[in-house]
Amino acid sequence: MAGGPYFRATHPIAGSDLDGNIFLCTEGATKSSFSQGIILVSRSTDGGTTFGGPVVVFKPENSNDFPDKPWMAVNNFTGTATPAGRIIVTWTLFQSNGSSPVMRSDSDHHGPTWGRPLAGHA
Repeated sequence: MAGGPYFRATHPIAGSDLDGNIFLCTEGATKSSFSQGIILVSRSTDGGTTFGGPVVVFKPENSNDFPDKPWMAVNNFTGTATPAGRIIVTWTLFQSNGSSPVMRSDSDHHGPTWGRPLAGHA
């Protein structure tokens, strides 16, 4: 499968950090019907010529929750309250109980690891 283990990807968001890394955040389909989704980030260290495999930012614990509408920002400012280079990914988590909190996770390590998903703002 040329696209990896996901049936399709949607909602791409791109960003770059002060070290020249390029990041691509997407929502991937884990079922062909796209009834289950996952939030992913891929990283390029060569100016976008190639990208490493996607890293999971968030995967729902069950099929009752659906992450949608991801967004990403990279802090490219030194001297701020959050570390320069921090990547923040947000998404809406549509839940079967009718709730739809905005969730977030961040990485201070250029994308290979991500913090625990949290609801709300930083």
